[in-house]
Amino acid sequence: MVGGQSARIASTGHAWNSIINDAFGQVALRTREGMPFFGRFRHVPIAGLAVAEVASSNEEAIRTRRHIARDDEEAFAFVLLREGELEIEQYGRSLLLRADCFTLLDLGAPYRLAHGRRTDLMALTIPAGFLRTAMVAPQRRVLEVFPATGGIGRISADLLHALAAEGAAIPEKLATAYAQRLTDMFCMLADHRAGESRGTLSATQDRLYDRCCAIIDNRLADADLDPAQVAAAAGISVRALHQLFQKAGQSVGLQIKLRRLDRGRRMLLDPARKSETIKMIALSCGFRSQQHFSTLFGQTYGCSPGAARRGGLPAANG
Repeated sequence: MVGGQSARIASTGHAWNSIINDAFGQVALRTREGMPFFGRFRHVPIAGLAVAEVASSNEEAIRTRRHIARDDEEAFAFVLLREGELEIEQYGRSLLLRADCFTLLDLGAPYRLAHGRRTDLMALTIPAGFLRTAMVAPQRRVLEVFPATGGIGRISADLLHALAAEGAAIPEKLATAYAQRLTDMFCMLADHRAGESRGTLSATQDRLYDRCCAIIDNRLADADLDPAQVAAAAGISVRALHQLFQKAGQSVGLQIKLRRLDRGRRMLLDPARKSETIKMIALSCGFRSQQHFSTLFGQTYGCSPGAARRGGLPAANG
């Protein structure tokens, strides 16, 4: 099994601060003086991800750059509010999150969370490197609201509930692959809410962007793949290609690199490719050497390709 879930209860702000710091990274936390406090927390790790259930009577949590410097890893959290209202500030934006809605929070950047009455929420924490290979510029989605009352939002909410209850029963040998699919699903939630465009792309530009990404995917094995080849295949100028990807939030070169890494990671986790060496996988994804692949893989995921294949993808904060 992937590991035991843990449940903790706090009746003081000091005890609650310790629980939250362990789960989501260092924060300065305050509770209202003169008011009774109650907090309940449950945590279920799934490979590099973590599902948490958090309920508390009142609090204000502030995460500063000083706190961030003390943590070793960056992560994002999809937050589902089940009861109450939650004030969130990050990236100079503010949001009053209401019940039955998701939002995305960057745990690697300063933020403020506050509520004056009971709130009940769930959070799916995903390592930043893991998320960035599945979602273009996730910071652009921070504090967007994704309704959980129907469609893919409701499915995602129901899945979080099920994982909180049964996630510890996932077999360890399947946990890493399951974590990848779970990440993909929540990226679909954000992409679906973003509508028919990415960033400031028009519908026509969005279709062209998808076409360019498909060209990249079809040619990833070519180590010489560059923006000029992608532009020529798409029938546009190199300048137009760079402008298109810049509007979507990522450079062409970075998109090629991340797609190569993501394909390599998927191949490493695929049981059907167990007989393929890491060098074979690296070359088939367009890397010129195993060393180059391993270096970039470690920078992105925080572990070696071999460790990832053995189920050792990095843990999220907490």
